[in-house]
Amino acid sequence: MCSLEQPSRSKVAIRAMAGAIWNAASASWITGRRWNLITGFVRSRSGNIAMVFGLTIAIVFGAAGAAIDYGRWLRARSQTQNAVDAAVLAAGRVLQTSGGNASAALSAAHSYYDQLKPQNSSGDKVTFSLSQDGSAVEAATDAVIVTPFLSTLGIDNLPVKTAAKAVRAVGGNAETSIEIGLMLDITGSMSGDKITDLKLAAKDLVNIVVWDNQSEYTSKVALAPFAPRVNVGGYVSAVTGLPSSKKFSGKTRKPIECVTERTGTHAFTDEAPGTGSYLGAYTGNTGSSAIGDDDNYSSTGNCSQPSASEMIVPLTNDKAVLTSRINDLSASGSTAGQLGTAWAWYLISPKWADIWPDESRPAAYSELTTVGSHGQPKLQKIAILMTDGVYNTKGGDQYGDSSSTAVTLSNNSIQICENMKAAGVIVYAVGFDLGGSYLPIKTLSKCASSPEHFYNTTTGDQLRQAFRDIALKISTLRLAS
Repeated sequence: MCSLEQPSRSKVAIRAMAGAIWNAASASWITGRRWNLITGFVRSRSGNIAMVFGLTIAIVFGAAGAAIDYGRWLRARSQTQNAVDAAVLAAGRVLQTSGGNASAALSAAHSYYDQLKPQNSSGDKVTFSLSQDGSAVEAATDAVIVTPFLSTLGIDNLPVKTAAKAVRAVGGNAETSIEIGLMLDITGSMSGDKITDLKLAAKDLVNIVVWDNQSEYTSKVALAPFAPRVNVGGYVSAVTGLPSSKKFSGKTRKPIECVTERTGTHAFTDEAPGTGSYLGAYTGNTGSSAIGDDDNYSSTGNCSQPSASEMIVPLTNDKAVLTSRINDLSASGSTAGQLGTAWAWYLISPKWADIWPDESRPAAYSELTTVGSHGQPKLQKIAILMTDGVYNTKGGDQYGDSSSTAVTLSNNSIQICENMKAAGVIVYAVGFDLGGSYLPIKTLSKCASSPEHFYNTTTGDQLRQAFRDIALKISTLRLAS
């Protein structure tokens, strides 16, 4: 992400124009009959003071008139530049939020320009166009300022020509890659309109932050839906250490594909799964006790909360896949928020790279501090945590919202966030319809990288706006010269 860069405004050109006006005025004033008049005044011995005063006044008023015209031109040029800058930025935002709708973007550009352009210019012409495969908006203007004072010197008008270009300060434009781990609460309290609002918000974010040209710099999103557990699908053996199948009473059974929190030394770290650092199996146990527990297996291995259609999605830049999986989300079960928080980290942690397919492997942490030619980081890792309630579930079992376990889970989640941020991950946190509940507000606000990274929303529109605001912060626009 790059900060806003203003295009160069050439002071040299402005000074040159001012000099040209002055030279034209001076040259015109002292030529022809005016020169004869001046020399006559010099030779005259009578009324010298009055004549010199009259000459001085004429020159002063002429210069003042030229300065007025020059000031009008300078002001019109500044207003025009501001108007065209605002117009291309507005068009760029429309491109981001509309999925690249060129017609809507160009319409927004013209609308903004017409509202902000100076009213004292003549023959105003402006053109807007898309460039860089539709990721940039360019503009050029051509107008004049009529100069009533300078016209006495043969300068009837001064040209007002400006240009601007807004580019998405992501990907190749910002020379920064992005990896986002998106935690989504799909518990029972999210049913009805709330899950619909969440889907719209999540799809908005994906649409904005995943750009088209992924040839050099990439933007990828991973999904971590959670309820009482997290569905990891075919990755269950890799993350829990359970065998791919096991016989009980002569029947072959498969490990249930939903997992629970990690315990022990690495409960709050992103250490890769392995001996001593495996996640909890379906029933919450680990190691040999998990392997021998037939309750962690079933004939199909299927899990219902979350279901197979709601399993995690490792990092990808495939918008169609991300959108389809978001559309498949449904709401049921209790809130294993500590687990969801951890998975938002696991999916972007380079320590987990060997778990995922090649195209989904997170980049090294060292790239977070590798600086490009313009001072920008080579990579940003971002976790977005979204929930609508108290973290009240551990090991697949639900506890009361006011229980000591809920307090412990909140504190555990905050610890995970602190470790995540220490590793260089930027954390955004979004509460939805929390109803003023202290514990989730505390959890999310402390998890966020700063107060500006925490959103406490109460309506679907606010939730969608929060996700869009995060997306636009990640995928900002900049003006380029």
